[in-house]
Amino acid sequence: MTRAEVEREFEQLLVDQFSVPREAITADAHLLKDLGLDSLDLLSAMTAMEDQLGVRIPNDDVPKMQTVSTCIDKITERLANPLPADD
Repeated sequence: MTRAEVEREFEQLLVDQFSVPREAITADAHLLKDLGLDSLDLLSAMTAMEDQLGVRIPNDDVPKMQTVSTCIDKITERLANPLPADD
């Protein structure tokens, strides 16, 4: 999956699950400050992306994922370099 495809999927998730206006979603938009998500929303979004794309994102990575761009970068990175499944 390309970065552009991940970007489309993530943006659609923000619109559908969190009612974020599409025009507010920019690469440098801060998820909490600009888009109105809270920390639980962010965790929920990452869990949804994991389920949707079959990728594992460690919970330790989530606090570092503050902007739309950093989320897309981390998801794309994990798709290219998957982590082993938890046992």
